[in-house]
Amino acid sequence: MTIYLYFLGLLLIPSAYRLFVGPTRQDRLLALSLVSVELVMLLCVYAVYLDQNLYLDIAIILSLLSFAQITAFLKLHKAGSSN
Repeated sequence: MTIYLYFLGLLLIPSAYRLFVGPTRQDRLLALSLVSVELVMLLCVYAVYLDQNLYLDIAIILSLLSFAQITAFLKLHKAGSSN
């Protein structure tokens, strides 16, 4: 089970790099979505590993916040591109 945790943690590195260094806004948006999904998966695997339901609740909240982040980012991007 810990191999999955290490693998998911390792997958976060290139995604976080693209999030901070991405050349365009669209790359950063995609990286933000990918990092959020990877964190949710990491929390779910960790919850099963420790047999703690609290981490599943945190994963649900993070997924809802991720949806709100992307929606807000798209609205700001649309408002900024119309000028």
